[in-house]
Amino acid sequence: MTDGPRLAIFTILKPPADEHVETIQLNAVRSWLALRHAPEVVLFGDESSAGLAASVGARHVTDFACSEHGAPLLNSVFPRAEALTESPVLAFVNADIVLLDDFAPAVERVAHARERFLIVGSRWDLEVAEPLAFDAGWERRVRALLARAGRPHPPAGSDYFVFPRGFWGGLPPFALGRSSFDNWLIYRARQAGDPVVDASRTVLAVHQDHDYSHIGGVAATWSGPDAKRNYELAGGAPAIYLLGDASHVLTRYGLLPATFSPRHLEQRARRLIERHERLLTLANRWQRAAGVLRGH
Repeated sequence: MTDGPRLAIFTILKPPADEHVETIQLNAVRSWLALRHAPEVVLFGDESSAGLAASVGARHVTDFACSEHGAPLLNSVFPRAEALTESPVLAFVNADIVLLDDFAPAVERVAHARERFLIVGSRWDLEVAEPLAFDAGWERRVRALLARAGRPHPPAGSDYFVFPRGFWGGLPPFALGRSSFDNWLIYRARQAGDPVVDASRTVLAVHQDHDYSHIGGVAATWSGPDAKRNYELAGGAPAIYLLGDASHVLTRYGLLPATFSPRHLEQRARRLIERHERLLTLANRWQRAAGVLRGH
């Protein structure tokens, strides 16, 4: 980039099991390539997705580790993405997410304000059945379609993660595309004392609806063996951080502490209740243990 940090975007392509999957992934990747300053784009996937990568001139990578159930592993893909790119800022974005012209400026604003950071954000869900035409008016048409038929997704995890090179260090072998890994990334950054920036107010991330047949149904995302393993690796409920756990919000006025944001106030209240309940549980255990000892 000439007036901001250069950006590398990487993702995991789903096997193009049908025309719709290929269409929405192609829409997503083309939207990234249309961002200003032409980001580096790296597409991880098996040989079946090589044609998609070739059609847009993006780098295609097949050598990465997977779980025994076939899910790409976080501790393989993230370091590989850093090794294959040169940009000082990287973004892991789900392969069904269309990004618009507000994404790159948001990244630049945060990167200029902080040396270390994690940018996350909520998405809008939209039914997209056809290839998008990336001409001069494509973003205006997408925004108009969102205004008519888009649905704000509940602010749970994030479909994009933006961070500076060298941010993570060692990572556990989470299965990507399954639950809990995204929540843990937010947790890890917060526990390290790094700013976690909720960019939902300034970034319009468009999720194109699809089914989950590529992993055996939507239930596998939350309750399949890889999802259960992810939950264990994360350390259970205390590490399931949501967007409301972000430390900062990016607004049109700049980067601000998340102190008075309703979403973040609500989440902090939940955290206090959870900690109180855990303390009560521990206190009850100590009382029972003390009673047993006194009984002896």
